[in-house]
Amino acid sequence: MVSIELERFCLKHSLGIGANYEVYAAIDSETSRDVVLKRPWAQSLRGGQYRSIDELSAQMIELHRLLGDAVPHLSPLVGYTERQRHDAYFGDSLPQEYHVLVEKRAHGVPLVADIKDRFRGIPIGLGQNLFALYPLVPHRVAGSPGILQQLLDVEEAFTHRGYLVLDLRPQNVFFDPKTGEITVIDIGTFVDENAVRGTRQAPDIHDCFAELCKFYLAPNRPPAHANGYRELFGMGPALGFNKDLERMIQGCLQQATGALQDTAVGILQKIKRREYGTVEAFRRDLQPYFTLVQERNSNLQELPDLVEAWRRGMEMLRETYWRKFLFDPDADLVYYR
Repeated sequence: MVSIELERFCLKHSLGIGANYEVYAAIDSETSRDVVLKRPWAQSLRGGQYRSIDELSAQMIELHRLLGDAVPHLSPLVGYTERQRHDAYFGDSLPQEYHVLVEKRAHGVPLVADIKDRFRGIPIGLGQNLFALYPLVPHRVAGSPGILQQLLDVEEAFTHRGYLVLDLRPQNVFFDPKTGEITVIDIGTFVDENAVRGTRQAPDIHDCFAELCKFYLAPNRPPAHANGYRELFGMGPALGFNKDLERMIQGCLQQATGALQDTAVGILQKIKRREYGTVEAFRRDLQPYFTLVQERNSNLQELPDLVEAWRRGMEMLRETYWRKFLFDPDADLVYYR
């Protein structure tokens, strides 16, 4: 991971806009590998409000330098540019100086695609629903870990090095149906635990667990119709730690019954009381939860119809929109029997 020149990369097309960056597909002329280029929004550059984003880029460069390859499922940083003008490369007239980050391009599809594409009728929540919340059809690789379990591997690796990641929302995660593996493409909100220790209302690992549950813990029954796989889950306004957890607890009380309800509510209450302390303790409680979800689903009388709705939902991934990613539905979706 070194300082590099953008001329090494052949710019292809825009992949969209994230929370802080414009993202472009490109090819590394030295290796012929697919990469992405990230630069601050053009709008923020024009308005002179890009410096905080550029400072974030500098922090990301340092974080990747410190962590190296120690974090699983994290998109590697291939390199970065020094702060300089890039108007000639991007074909615009923006004279500001800023870093550009160059990362290995993730395979698969985003769990949640660009929010603005929702207004074009794109089912942007497909990945989150099909593969994270309601994986009714298992991946062909026996024992392939679920998406939430893989995200906990990421969080655990960071905590072992004194950091918390507070932004593992589905927009920042790709899933590759071919391998069953995730790639985290953005860790824009991270905290050095040593730097905030002792400060008022300093976040801890329970803030991370609360966010993961908000987006990836759904004791709801699977959708009865394919269109139920289109919509986003957990994207309501943030109410704060306690209120968000109370909202999730109420959702579990309404959507689940019996042992599944008790287990889901118990997990959320322990997070609210900040009783876990470690990723491993949280992971242990999730194992019986997922077992109960699987048992509940397998005993549903309408399971064949629900699986058929799941498969019709998966067919939406064959639409042209998803082919702009490193994803071939004809080849990659056959791994679900």
